[in-house]
Amino acid sequence: MGEREAELRRTGTREGISRRAIIGASAWAVPAIVAVTSTPAAAASAVPGGPVFIPPQLTGIVGGGWSIATRFDAAKGLPSGQARTAIATATSVPVTVSPAKATNVSITITGAGFALYKMGNNTAFTPVQSIMILTGPDGVGLFHVAIPPFGMGDRVATITATANGSTATATLATRFGGVYTIGGRTAQGQAMNGAQLGALSYPTPWMIDVPVAGVYASQSTVLAITATGAVLGGGANGGTELGMGTNVNSTLAPQSGLKDDGSPFTDAARCIASQSGANHPLYVIEDRAGDWWAAGRQNANVLAIPGDSTINKVINKFTRIGGSLPGKPAWVSLFRNDAMLVWTLEDGTVWLTGDATKFAKLTKGLPAKTGLGVVQQLLYQDGTPVTGIAKAVQADDWTLMMLAKDGRVLFSGSATAAYTPGGYVDDGYVHEIEAPPGDLVEIWAHQPTNAYATSFYIKNAANELWAVGGNNDGTLANGTTVASQNWTRVLVDDVKEISTGNQHILILDNSGDVWFAGTNFENCWGMGSGGPTKVTTPVKITTIPPGAKTIASTWQNATVVAY
Repeated sequence: MGEREAELRRTGTREGISRRAIIGASAWAVPAIVAVTSTPAAAASAVPGGPVFIPPQLTGIVGGGWSIATRFDAAKGLPSGQARTAIATATSVPVTVSPAKATNVSITITGAGFALYKMGNNTAFTPVQSIMILTGPDGVGLFHVAIPPFGMGDRVATITATANGSTATATLATRFGGVYTIGGRTAQGQAMNGAQLGALSYPTPWMIDVPVAGVYASQSTVLAITATGAVLGGGANGGTELGMGTNVNSTLAPQSGLKDDGSPFTDAARCIASQSGANHPLYVIEDRAGDWWAAGRQNANVLAIPGDSTINKVINKFTRIGGSLPGKPAWVSLFRNDAMLVWTLEDGTVWLTGDATKFAKLTKGLPAKTGLGVVQQLLYQDGTPVTGIAKAVQADDWTLMMLAKDGRVLFSGSATAAYTPGGYVDDGYVHEIEAPPGDLVEIWAHQPTNAYATSFYIKNAANELWAVGGNNDGTLANGTTVASQNWTRVLVDDVKEISTGNQHILILDNSGDVWFAGTNFENCWGMGSGGPTKVTTPVKITTIPPGAKTIASTWQNATVVAY
């Protein structure tokens, strides 16, 4: 992953240190995992002298290790609840004593919200600010520090170690991580921190230390494209969509995506398909040369690979796609269940690929066809092609909305009328519909859990976000749970982008704040357990650092925020 290893802030190691310690890393990372190797006994003199020693300067990540928390103990100002494996993103601190023998060392930390603990397994414990550790016969011990999330404690702490009538101190400074995960079915690895954690109540930093250009989400996996074009992913990879060459169902730490020749993906420009957590194990990536690649589910040759089979299969490494299309894609929209994709080409035309018997769910404006691996252009009722489209998005296998390059909005589908925009003629053909106010610049769709509860979002040049459609979970973010057939204003100003899970919406504004609305499933709102079941008026997530750059959400409700 190209991590810059943190410096072990001491002059040597003692024999017998073979455990993995996590200490301060680069300006872009959670604390790096550094292998502390055994040192010959003759090198023991390299250990700093004194009866007790801890590295005097330490660096950790805001929120690191707090994934142990299911609750917040307001009286103590510390995390509490069921203990979980959290060493991967905690700051681990070695302590040595001289003479080298088993010795009790008293450890205390001062700093609001910082907690000490000794173990990383699921043994029940409550984090505290004072512990006693026993070094090994070689005089070496290890303890871990959980650093509070943003806004829930201090940014600097002092650690004191006392043994053999002597005291050593260390200053622990903190910085922000590059990417955080909150909530969701993160026991599958969506936390990207090496631990099998579920329903994270507070933001947990990923185990990466390189700048990230974008984060994306699929059914139950997360994926990042780094600033250099590398692809890193994790999560429930049963559909092989991470392109690692395997289908390990719980990929707990970031792994590299591979091209079909086995080489790492190093020239990714953007991930097109899964920005808003589709219930579909598939990632589609455009490289810097403009070529398109995909890994994951391939059924009825929805990926338009010339000569490929139409059987249901998975592609476990990123493979070139789109060769059967008549032009270069600009966007592709995924479906929840059916074997069909909707492609927007750079020339403004729209094409459907896959199982032709399913196409009528979206539109009747096509000549009737049967068969698999079909490539068919979207047409109006009179048989003329739909053209001038900037982006076409579908919501739940039944509805399709398109934003034209001239600002018009088109719609077709066969969903229940209560969830379709007002004024739409429900005959299954493509129609122009009333657009929201302003000059329109971007469009998104929400793939919901509830059948037909589809919704769409359009942003205008004034950065206002407008929504229409189903609202069972409050995902229209307008203060209600009432479906709307008319465009309704989302209650966040100066919107940059959105991302949706199956029951919630994330909204990133241009100041870098992230807002949440919808059902707070598996703690995905990021501010602890015991919160409201539904949030209809967006609330700002206050436990993440400021200045977010981009967001994503898995369909299984893991919130991802990148910096």
